[in-house]
Amino acid sequence: MKLLHIAIVTTVLLGGFAFGEDKQAVFRIEIQPVNFDRSPLPIACELPISGGDQNWIRQSKLQGIKIEALELGGEKAPEPVICQITSAAWSNSEKDYGIRIMWNTQEDIPANETRSYRVSIHKDNRSQEVLALERISSGIKCDVNQENIRLVKNGHTILQYNVKPTAQAAENEAYYSRSGYIHPLYSPSGAVITGDYAPDHKHQHGLFFAWTKTTYKGEPMEFWNQAKQLGNIRSLGDGPTIRSGVTFTQFTVMQVFEKIAAKKNVPILHEIWRVKAYNLPSDYFLFDITSSQNCVSDFPLTIEKYHYGGMAIRGNSQWLNPDKNAEPPAMMLTSEGKTRIDGNHSRPKWVVMSGLIDGKESGVAVMSHPDNFRAPQWVRLHPTKPYFVFAPMVEEAFKIEPGKSTYRSRFRYVTFDGEPDLKLLESIWKSYARPPEVKISKM
Repeated sequence: MKLLHIAIVTTVLLGGFAFGEDKQAVFRIEIQPVNFDRSPLPIACELPISGGDQNWIRQSKLQGIKIEALELGGEKAPEPVICQITSAAWSNSEKDYGIRIMWNTQEDIPANETRSYRVSIHKDNRSQEVLALERISSGIKCDVNQENIRLVKNGHTILQYNVKPTAQAAENEAYYSRSGYIHPLYSPSGAVITGDYAPDHKHQHGLFFAWTKTTYKGEPMEFWNQAKQLGNIRSLGDGPTIRSGVTFTQFTVMQVFEKIAAKKNVPILHEIWRVKAYNLPSDYFLFDITSSQNCVSDFPLTIEKYHYGGMAIRGNSQWLNPDKNAEPPAMMLTSEGKTRIDGNHSRPKWVVMSGLIDGKESGVAVMSHPDNFRAPQWVRLHPTKPYFVFAPMVEEAFKIEPGKSTYRSRFRYVTFDGEPDLKLLESIWKSYARPPEVKISKM
């Protein structure tokens, strides 16, 4: 795996800038130095634009805007950088306007060094047909149908989110059927990393989020062990919100945690998933999931103290040995170097799981963001089976209450072929946890 980082940056804004008479805004963007090496990484920042002559950009809804970026290098000639406008917003006064952009750095940035860019924004006079073709051929995209959503990079599927139960659901008891999870999850070579409806644990579905021991209105509630038939999780099936471009593709969906009832199921939580994959020049796939849960009932959901439950992943069935006394086919290792046994209920930054799939090594790493609730969260690492889960309730219960703040959690995923590169994973973690700061000035 090539060494490559990704980060959402902190931005230092030096006031709002207006377009000149040529309807063009030009900025200098400088990545601030840090005390460790950074390899090539996507950068995101907001360009502040103000003044009365930017109405055309507001009215265009980003459809007729072109952005050009050059990396400025001392003795070297400036080099073009592929750049994407990702969003725009203005204040209630409509006097200040911000355009958010993203681009990839092209080389390593050694410790205590910086990189500078010249970025210009101006009208794009190309036809809408040409612009549409450019977006379609960007190399990363989101394919949507009534059954599922797939994120695809250069013709290779990264993952599939299931809007409806898969065909495999019909092969099992009806109460194991569910939607609103990711499977298959792929490595770059096409190896299927995740498992679904495993005979030993039919309630474990690829990459999924489920609370286990909970209480609702004074009664036991369960969303993990579906055989209890107390709670259910499903995608609401509404059309996803899609955002795509040359640097990333993203979809946003909603699902519901509900109490199973004789007449009509009762919604308890609404959960929004934002799944974002990046178009990186790397030999691994990298994507983020942000989960936001809100209580939509008049009564809170109590997540009781328990040894597992939360954001989980079930591995490929080839990583399961029916002989519990045998060595598990898949390895698990935490960021602190702990294994399935001594790492269970530890509090790592990330966990990697890998093993042979169809005779070749592949794997996945899951990173829990440092801003997550009770971070670093505990992990349940199963001693023999190919699954683990970040579980914030291991030592103490908590509640998701109506009208209170959102329960939000963020995770980063890396899928790869070959043996895991632990140095690489730690480097990716550093950029995830400690994003660079960017300084913006007018040129």
